[in-house]
Amino acid sequence: MLNREGFEAAIHYLSGAMRDLHARGWQPPRLVAPNGHPISASGEYAYSRKAASMRGDMRTWRPRRLHGAESEAREREAITARAIDLVQSDPHAAGVVDTYATTVIGAGLVPMPSIDRDAIGMDKETARAVQAQQRAVWRDWWPVADAAGSLNGFYDVQFQWVRNLVQFGEMFTLLPMIDDPARPYALACQVIHPLRVKTPVDLAASGRIHDGIEVDRYGAPVAVWIKHPSGGAILPDISRHFDRVTFRAGHRWRVLHDFLPEQPGCTRGMSRFAPAMKYFRRFDQYLDAELAAAVVTAAVALFIKTSPGTDPYDLAKSAVWGTDETIDDNGEEKRRYYEYWEPGQIMYGNAGEEPSTIAANRPGDAFDPFARRVLKAMAVSVGIPYPVI
Repeated sequence: MLNREGFEAAIHYLSGAMRDLHARGWQPPRLVAPNGHPISASGEYAYSRKAASMRGDMRTWRPRRLHGAESEAREREAITARAIDLVQSDPHAAGVVDTYATTVIGAGLVPMPSIDRDAIGMDKETARAVQAQQRAVWRDWWPVADAAGSLNGFYDVQFQWVRNLVQFGEMFTLLPMIDDPARPYALACQVIHPLRVKTPVDLAASGRIHDGIEVDRYGAPVAVWIKHPSGGAILPDISRHFDRVTFRAGHRWRVLHDFLPEQPGCTRGMSRFAPAMKYFRRFDQYLDAELAAAVVTAAVALFIKTSPGTDPYDLAKSAVWGTDETIDDNGEEKRRYYEYWEPGQIMYGNAGEEPSTIAANRPGDAFDPFARRVLKAMAVSVGIPYPVI
């Protein structure tokens, strides 16, 4: 095996040999063309790609580019508002968020102290004692981790973190130090709604605040601008209605902002529902329409046709239980008659009557494969297995 001295000796020898070659006028070999000129490193052999074509059905595909942080902020805010509406009204979207949080967090993530005693020169008994003290600190702190005291300690805070990451694409948490004698430790967690983080309109021209995140010249976050709770009033987005909270105070973090940067230079996250948001919306509307059609079909079980000039009440007056009267476009009175049918009841019709059943063919045989295809696309977009959604 070559040791360090042998390696340095070989490098020294090669360096001296190269100096001698250059001193004798040696030049490194190179490829030349027949005319004696060097061959170009690259040639003009690029081909047009179909993805950039402006012909056929591709000519209308012109993505709209966002210019400026304000345009991106408005678009992200609209997507966030729609994601909230989806989770609150769409059962599939609500299931995605809850499944993510339940699967990842479960009953709560608990730290397991494990000291590398060999690295710090600590004996086994001392390491065990320190680990026991760390577990004791955790047991005392997690029940009071929430600054507002409305959550079930740090486990509910974790649950909100994952829900926010899926629904909003990001999570904000302030880490205040609460001076309260009843608390075993001052550190607490305050989860902030992402819609409260925005750029004050009177500071938008400064160029250093990107969608509520103040950055330095390298793009590193410096501070976050959080709007005051409105309390039912409409507050304009000016700086006096905001709190500027620095991300760090010396060595201590004051703000936690977790998100997945999808592109270089990103300062905010985007909802996981964004790529397939239209799918979620349209599929929910489709299911609602199919359900309404099925309800109507099930409600109207039978339709009795009568011959012209025959009053249906005269034919079914013994069984009819209700009527409604309306006025048609010509001003003439119209009456409809309804009858309740018991299960297994047999009807003996009269002359001029023709029973017609309502065909219950909704949603049809193609519904299941179509719904599965749409649900698979929705599941892939949010990154969960199809059976889960």
